[in-house]
Amino acid sequence: MIQFINNKKSEFEFLNFKVFFDDTTENDLFTEPSASSFSDELLFDCFTFLKNQITPIKFLENGFKRHMVKFFETQQEKENISYPDCVQDYVRLKYSTTAANMAVYEGRYLWAEIYVLFRLGMYNEIKELFAKFNTFFNKINGEFATYFLQYLNSGVNTVGKVNCNERDDKFKIVMVGFLEGNVVNEPYVISSVEDYLFMLLNNTKKIDTSVFMNPRIEFLASLMAGSYQKAFKLVLRSEFNIVAKFHLLNVLSYSIDLVDSEIPDRELADKTFRENCRVFCMFVFKIIDKLTLYHYKLNLVEMLQDNNDYANYIPEFIIKHNLIEMVKEDVIKNKIKERIISELIGTDKKKLLKILQYLDDSVIEGIFEDLLEQAILTDHKLPQNINLSKAEGKKAEDLRDLYIFNFEPSISNLKSTILVDPIIDLRPYKFIIEHVFRKALHVCKESKDKEISRILFEINGKIDLNEECSSLLINDFLMFI
Repeated sequence: MIQFINNKKSEFEFLNFKVFFDDTTENDLFTEPSASSFSDELLFDCFTFLKNQITPIKFLENGFKRHMVKFFETQQEKENISYPDCVQDYVRLKYSTTAANMAVYEGRYLWAEIYVLFRLGMYNEIKELFAKFNTFFNKINGEFATYFLQYLNSGVNTVGKVNCNERDDKFKIVMVGFLEGNVVNEPYVISSVEDYLFMLLNNTKKIDTSVFMNPRIEFLASLMAGSYQKAFKLVLRSEFNIVAKFHLLNVLSYSIDLVDSEIPDRELADKTFRENCRVFCMFVFKIIDKLTLYHYKLNLVEMLQDNNDYANYIPEFIIKHNLIEMVKEDVIKNKIKERIISELIGTDKKKLLKILQYLDDSVIEGIFEDLLEQAILTDHKLPQNINLSKAEGKKAEDLRDLYIFNFEPSISNLKSTILVDPIIDLRPYKFIIEHVFRKALHVCKESKDKEISRILFEINGKIDLNEECSSLLINDFLMFI
């Protein structure tokens, strides 16, 4: 019951989200994911991060490399960038020596170079720079190189005799502050969210994702913090491009290996994983509803069924979204077809009439028996597209004749029913006979058919019809017979 309530809660929340298509969405969904189809480079980078399952720090390092490439393209300075040679040029072109109060040593801005190399994850190059400029880093500036090398080797931040004040090189302030276990609020150096997250992660500081107001940035921060469940919900509720949402939700939901740092319990993580898979399937079927081309709809279902964790939910949503005829498609796996048929047998047999050719004869008979019984007892005609000639099997055929008489009462139709068959056991049809009995008596009286009237009188004795039927016989027919 609790699981059912949770499913309904997730479904209710999800129904508040809309799926909007533009002119390119339908085609973009079925092309290789790209920054262009995502309409957002950051979101595409996040997708790549999840798909490749690299570490957050490595992701941020790679992002900084791409930033440098774009920077040189805008400066038209370099066609081919090689590391670490380009770092000096980047520092010279990117930063203002006066704004950052940059210290110069032998024509180099070494503090800025150290920061950029650190930001790129080039630890060997940092060590080489320390060795080459040992006097600058270990004598003029205390023992910074010694302490930073200890951090690179152990991951532990320690700092000793490194004097630093607010008038120093801003890059020095940031790097010394880092060794002290702080992320210094120096916007000229820490100039992007990615920079800030990078310093936090390297300092093993907890990332507070709630401080970010922009949904894209909050999503990025959640990924970097390992809060995948929060990231999943953010995407679901976001107004991101639908193609981006599709691919991000897919990769966020399908891999149990993406262990959420906020869900340490394995059992709870497994439960959350299953819930996410179901919600993603809900999302995909909302997309399917919007697609205009049937083969695209089928492609998405085929994609889902290739993942066993998604496949569990396909029958439910195929039924809910009135896609029963997909059972006819060869690409749909037999296991899914069987579950759809089994579910409909228990809940809505009428829908199975669309796929009769895929059902066993016994199932078809049972479907028609139930439909005909219900139609007679409720006096609701079956839809015109239901071919009653397919109602095969003795009981189904008998019910078909009673159905025809119920809606077209005449003496000829009555004579075609089991009511006039002296051999057949009528007890299984007792409730049906009671329902049509008044009409049967009426057509007999109108046609003055005493023979059939006697048969009806005998039926009352054989199967003990209800009081209403008995009263009708006594009051209206006894004299007639």
